[in-house]
Amino acid sequence: MGELQLPPELLSRLQAEEVTEPQELTGVSEQELSALTDGLKIGPKGRFMKAVQRMKAMEAAELRSTASLD
Repeated sequence: MGELQLPPELLSRLQAEEVTEPQELTGVSEQELSALTDGLKIGPKGRFMKAVQRMKAMEAAELRSTASLD
């Protein structure tokens, strides 16, 4: 997630929560993600939230395409 130019504080929070891969965040609620970014400036918070939303959308699309093959 470093390419998103996230602040070190957020990266430290992710490490403290034992997040090892960005995809792990797709199973986390919006409320928990918001709490994770509490106190950050709008720019970094927005980039992070948008990145997780995109990952969730891609995961949902993959699940739909896999389900349609069955």
